Amino acid sequence: MADLAEIALYLARQRWAVYPQIPLGNSPTGNCANGCGGRRTERTCPGGPGGCPCTREIDPCHGVHSATTDLDLTSARWDHAPRANPALHLGLCNLVVLDVDCHGNEPPAELAPGLPNPGVGNGVGAFAVLLDHLGVTWPEDTLIVETPTGGLHIYYQAPKVALRTTLAAWEVEVKAGPVSITAPGSVRRLDDSTIGTYRRTSEAARPGPFPAWLGEWLVSIGRVVDPRRPRSVDQAPRWSRRIDGHTSRWWEKAWREQLAEIANAPAGQRNAVVMRRGPRLFNLSQQSECPWTADDAELALVQAQEDYSSATGRRPAHVAEYRNVARAVRDFASTGRRSA
Repeated sequence: MADLAEIALYLARQRWAVYPQIPLGNSPTGNCANGCGGRRTERTCPGGPGGCPCTREIDPCHGVHSATTDLDLTSARWDHAPRANPALHLGLCNLVVLDVDCHGNEPPAELAPGLPNPGVGNGVGAFAVLLDHLGVTWPEDTLIVETPTGGLHIYYQAPKVALRTTLAAWEVEVKAGPVSITAPGSVRRLDDSTIGTYRRTSEAARPGPFPAWLGEWLVSIGRVVDPRRPRSVDQAPRWSRRIDGHTSRWWEKAWREQLAEIANAPAGQRNAVVMRRGPRLFNLSQQSECPWTADDAELALVQAQEDYSSATGRRPAHVAEYRNVARAVRDFASTGRRSA
């Protein structure tokens, strides 16, 4: 068994914000009972991660929001729970991670917009197809970690342009901002009860610069706005105009209200709130002047569900479940019938 306390302290010394996950797993520990929906009846808190003192406890709440570079606090946390897996807050670490899955989900006909699937069956294959499509070689100048399930975590320094979690291709997720990644050296119990390690496989031990090819690809498929595009009166920010009889503020409020209610749903109510609030985003997207597309709404629903897991400290589902829920909401919005 790896010395997880030493790993956590090493990460904190690198100024990487670290927090404890459950032993042999990649889920955050529970939250306190009052306002956070967890199991810890001996504590109370005002609810939500913002300003909650429980994020500074030895046995912390709110998962990724409790990440710290404080060496004394980190040492005390792993003295209290030496088998806890260390995990990182990517935004505070100034990192971006390509999370390449290998879960054997049903592969789509198209791995990304304009990228047909030649027959691959997991994210590792999809990533190889993407690199070949772009004429890019396999990354060798950055930290790469193999996950216990056969996937990859490919680490990069965060770009200067703000970036949120999004998809580069099927089962190839670009993780950035206030989200977590289980750290190298962590250990996990698999479904067959064997133990696997998040193991560095690259010669490089540090993250390399964020690659230009990845940023250009995300721009080309509409996942992020091109930061190099000059803005003039005719090229205003997304929310700046009066659109279809509504002000920009109206559209922004309609967008943010639905997502905020999902992200801040009471513990155990994620699916119910997603099904209640999500369809409005898809219904509005059908209006010709709506500033977002149905694809934008689907990705946003995935992120809102991830935010819900971080805020409540509940065991996060695999991202494929969040995508399935988002697609079910999209189907419901278009047909009026819930998926079986």
